[in-house]
Amino acid sequence: MSPYPYDLPSVAVFSSQSKAAEDGYLRNIRAFLCQSQDLFPLKQSLKNLPSIWSFLSTRDPDLAALSHAPPSLQALSDWISTGNSTKISTSSFGIIALPLLTIIQVIQYYQFLRAGKITHVDFIAATRNGAGIQGYCSGLLPSAVVACSANEVELVSNACKAVRLAVGLGAYGDLGARGVPAGPTMMAIRSKYDGQAEEVVESFPEVSAKLPAMFRLDHCLGAHLCHHRSQNCHRSRPPGCHQRVRFSCCSARSENAAGASCWKIARSRQSPNSQ
Repeated sequence: MSPYPYDLPSVAVFSSQSKAAEDGYLRNIRAFLCQSQDLFPLKQSLKNLPSIWSFLSTRDPDLAALSHAPPSLQALSDWISTGNSTKISTSSFGIIALPLLTIIQVIQYYQFLRAGKITHVDFIAATRNGAGIQGYCSGLLPSAVVACSANEVELVSNACKAVRLAVGLGAYGDLGARGVPAGPTMMAIRSKYDGQAEEVVESFPEVSAKLPAMFRLDHCLGAHLCHHRSQNCHRSRPPGCHQRVRFSCCSARSENAAGASCWKIARSRQSPNSQ
């Protein structure tokens, strides 16, 4: 019998945002973060974000050209330390926007658990037989944090790693946008067959779809990334996969669509309920 007087959700969806968070909302997010002892490691990780820039820029000298990067990371750190969110709420740089969205959505999930007095374990169990954890576009990282965590302690630990990963991804996004007119840009492609998107990218010699190994999701989250290409891919889970997760860069497609590619995160250790 369920310990909850209501049915738990069968799906969690993490996606991009349509507008920047306002200062008042950022104050609420920061207050919850700073007041929660469980989230202390995440708080400290955010304060220390400026220190990772030397690690990134020394391994890829091209990143050193991003003069806005150090002050951007300092602005994120200052937001946690002093509460000043002016610089981050008005910035359009990816090196701020992507980590900030990851922070916001992870804390929103944590607030949801606390408000409903729900454990992470019970929530994951409820979604396992439903639509699972869905991650779209910039919501991919927080969805991976939730899906790959066995409990609240792992949730916070993975959130720290995801924020650092978001800094790297945001930096490369900013690097690719140099020389492009200011303002958001987006290109959405609906392919007619599996592999067509890769063919399109390969037709442009100066475009790369690859990232350095240090930014691979499985390296940073300690997860095993499996790529399944079957009609019902969620029915052929690898050993240790206890949770169905779909990631999409642009739009959702049916999991049962013939030939659809489905990205899933499987925890590296065996779960008793994985089959």
